[in-house]
Amino acid sequence: MLSLILRRLIQLPLLLLVIYTVTFILAWTVPGNPLEVEGRRPSREVEQAMRARYNLDDPFKFYGEYLWGALHGDFGPSLTYKDWTVSQVIGASLPVSIQLGAAAIIVALFLGTTVGAFSATRREGWGGLGGLADWGSMSIALIGISLPTFVTGSVLVMVFGLWLGWLPVGGWGRWDQMVLPVITLSLPFAAYIARLTRLGMIDVMTSDFIRTARAKGLSQRKVITTHALKVAFLPVLSFLGPAAAAAMTGSFVVEQVFNVPGVGQHFVTAVANKDLFLIMGVVLVFATLLIVFNLIVDVAYQFVDPRIEEG
Repeated sequence: MLSLILRRLIQLPLLLLVIYTVTFILAWTVPGNPLEVEGRRPSREVEQAMRARYNLDDPFKFYGEYLWGALHGDFGPSLTYKDWTVSQVIGASLPVSIQLGAAAIIVALFLGTTVGAFSATRREGWGGLGGLADWGSMSIALIGISLPTFVTGSVLVMVFGLWLGWLPVGGWGRWDQMVLPVITLSLPFAAYIARLTRLGMIDVMTSDFIRTARAKGLSQRKVITTHALKVAFLPVLSFLGPAAAAAMTGSFVVEQVFNVPGVGQHFVTAVANKDLFLIMGVVLVFATLLIVFNLIVDVAYQFVDPRIEEG
């Protein structure tokens, strides 16, 4: 396990360098003036001074100096948010995105494993109703995967926010403001987890060790929760790495729909304004979180199933 962690830590700077390079090329080639923000356009003299100061006319110098600064924890100033550095913007918004993402993953994990296990164990039960329950559960999961989050979020806003008036439609800070964005963000992940859990349970329930557990007189509930679900959870565990990283770094669409002040909302603004400093900083933070979460999943794999070797 230690060698796995060391290998990943060695790979981390190399992967980040590749991601940084590709992102820089894409961001630099996008048309637009990074110094011209909506409602604020500097004079020609000020713009020339800022271009010289931030190397906005020299891509090679900008690439090298920004990379050197990022290695020392300095992501530079934000060209969009006046008097704010990129580190300050990320530091203020990342905790919000992490709260939203963590809550969404917890909800998705609970819903997905419950629905998936229910669907798998009811396929051949209850007479004809068993197949109907399985079909209905997976149909709902397919809808959850297929619907974009901006559609789900808009429907929830209209129903629970505008028509019924039960929940606020935007903002952040109170528990009731978290309900709609958390549900919206969790549904696609819950649908994937339900399908993975169902497939894993169907495969596991025909295994020899399950038949042995039943022969010992264990109840169906204990067979499922103690033996079957643990093994069937492995595909879900591999999915949780990128899913947790994607959710905890914030969903751009969900944060825009519900006006959540997370990293995703600032990133969309940065792309629209070609804020090179903020774009590069957010991407590097997102990429680091994704790599770290995948490492955590690889380590957790060996705890869940010791038969899996590092190699």
